[in-house]
Amino acid sequence: IDLLQEPPEVASTTLLGCPAFAERDHDAFSDMCDAVVKTLKHIGAEKELSLVFFHPDYERARVEPRDAFTHGHLPPQNWLRAYVALTEGFDEAAALTDAQLANADAQRRAPHTMINILRSEQVEAAEAVVPWEVIEPEAGRRVRVSGARVYAKNIYRFAKEAETKTAPDGYAYLVAGRRSAAAVEKPAREAG
Repeated sequence: IDLLQEPPEVASTTLLGCPAFAERDHDAFSDMCDAVVKTLKHIGAEKELSLVFFHPDYERARVEPRDAFTHGHLPPQNWLRAYVALTEGFDEAAALTDAQLANADAQRRAPHTMINILRSEQVEAAEAVVPWEVIEPEAGRRVRVSGARVYAKNIYRFAKEAETKTAPDGYAYLVAGRRSAAAVEKPAREAG
């Protein structure tokens, strides 16, 4: 892994774009994510590198259905209300629909499959200036998370504004995923 051969001031992150890989196959994308994480563990680099995965049809529940924090992915959807409650209050969080919360997946959508590979030491330095929070995704279950207020603001913004802010700007795939966006755009063209 060349990134680790260079000093941090020379190479701190690598964005690996895979434009022809799994762009219409979410299961293949999920398999790739698993293979990359397992490879990092196998070569002993899981403590040195952090990953962030992107896909045109990113759906956290499909790529990683476990109800737990997972390397390289967004928090589980059933945790999102707990995040939003930190910044917007419990009533506002409770009022969000599951469909609105699913829009948070847009944070990890991109025109094609990509992996952002970061040095863990830099992620840890960033986390050191962002307070850790405790959220309660379900009654009696408390989870300590970093960057929760930043995630909360993003989750809330996408929940409330994603459909009106992204689709008119030509980024319908961010909300609906690439396959669904084509179905949405076609009737609009036919009507005009």
